[in-house]
Amino acid sequence: MPKPLSGPIKPTNSRQLSLIIVPTVLSALATLAVYLRFYARRLKKTNFLADDYLCLFALVSPPPPSYPMLKLLFCALTIRRYWLGLAMRPV
Repeated sequence: MPKPLSGPIKPTNSRQLSLIIVPTVLSALATLAVYLRFYARRLKKTNFLADDYLCLFALVSPPPPSYPMLKLLFCALTIRRYWLGLAMRPV
């Protein structure tokens, strides 16, 4: 069983280093793009629209769940529908 991590993360090869640097740089670029979008809207004195707020929401929201989690959620909802008697019935 591996030891739990303690202390700062120390990458030991280029692959581990790239797994830290690439998401950090891309997150910073995404944040900058959304900031510049709002700055441009404010500079032009135009109203913020739904797509602006969706960009901001996408930036701050957590990543979506993985496919197996979505599959499990779908199965649970389907079972619940049948259990509650809400399944589609022939008319």
